Amino acid sequence: MAQQNYTEFWARKMKKVFCVFDPEKKGYITLQAMYDTYGQFIESYPKVQKDKILKQHERAWRVLYNCGQEVPPDHQLTEEQYLKNMWVSVNKPNFIDEAKLMSREVFDQMDLEHKGYITKAEFLKLNAKRAGEENALAAFNKMDVNLNGMVEFDELVRSKCFYYTDVSDEKHPFNLIHGPLEKD
Repeated sequence: MAQQNYTEFWARKMKKVFCVFDPEKKGYITLQAMYDTYGQFIESYPKVQKDKILKQHERAWRVLYNCGQEVPPDHQLTEEQYLKNMWVSVNKPNFIDEAKLMSREVFDQMDLEHKGYITKAEFLKLNAKRAGEENALAAFNKMDVNLNGMVEFDELVRSKCFYYTDVSDEKHPFNLIHGPLEKD
């Protein structure tokens, strides 16, 4: 059973994600800010279908960040509300199913040849800049549960679920995938 309130550590992780969409530190994010952020990311992956990825992030905006509520396209989601909404979302019984749906797009962004796995090079290309090469490499190695030198879809889902639900393990490599966490 989930605890009633999130921890300061969990809040720092979620704030790190929030900051990806609020680089100017306005204190809120919008669906357009998500589009802009991912639009820049997509440009470096010409094989990826832009519309498909943006639809996936629109789903995250609606299902996770706004708890399934329909909000106007120009809705400004504050950091405080984002934290509350994410806490509710990750503690819903269907969170793992949602994580699988959302992870599929992330996985496909890295597995451009549709091999069914992500190589270390593909993973580092996407994550090393944000997390730092050392943190990204540690996360990859921890994800590779069966030690075959590649990350399969279920291994990625496991790591994402851990990241969004763990409330205390500050040293776990999955918790550093967005980079080192600052103290408030």
